[in-house]
Amino acid sequence: MRNLLEVRGLTVKLPTPAGWVRPVNDVSLRIAAGESLGLVGESGSGKTMLALALMGLLPPGARVGGEAWLKKEEKEVKAVKEKSASGSEIGAQKNLVSLTENEWRKVRGQEIAMVFQEPMTSLNPVMRIGAQIEEAIRAHEPSLNAGEVRRRTIEALRRAAVPEPEARAEQFPHQLSGGLRQRAMIAMALASGSGERNGESRTGPRLLIADEPTTALDVTVQK
Repeated sequence: MRNLLEVRGLTVKLPTPAGWVRPVNDVSLRIAAGESLGLVGESGSGKTMLALALMGLLPPGARVGGEAWLKKEEKEVKAVKEKSASGSEIGAQKNLVSLTENEWRKVRGQEIAMVFQEPMTSLNPVMRIGAQIEEAIRAHEPSLNAGEVRRRTIEALRRAAVPEPEARAEQFPHQLSGGLRQRAMIAMALASGSGERNGESRTGPRLLIADEPTTALDVTVQK
């Protein structure tokens, strides 16, 4: 099976008053298309920091070493003729560690999406749930009309097992239970990577990173 992501010796260093610390130290892993990989570790062991490194969302001052190669889709491979200006793209893969912020905007959400930890604080408290999901879709596909954005939003909520998705989309985060907020976060991650890409229909990002995705969910929904 063809690898989707290959991480080699990934290291993240963070500055602290006492000096540099390494929450992620020499991590290597491979994930194939269609495969799931679970990371297990105690609190503070670096799981979230590894996820943020693969999303290009590390805090200011962080230093990243090693490699994280995201393999391109077959059609993308044929379309690539030259390296990007930063040298981060080579043939059939791109090194996430070397991407510029402009390049990350094309990858984040479309190719890779993340279900963030702590839905209680990750959602904007003054925006309706549907509006937040629509914002995530428009950020990556600004040319879509309002009707299509709305359709994708409701479909994403439905896929995340949100009951009465049309009604929930009009509610604010404080009106939802913890479990429903968690499902809204999952819907947001799925919605931003859906749609047409390279002439093919996609129902989500190629790589989904989930940071404790079953927090606040009952066992039935977890399954």
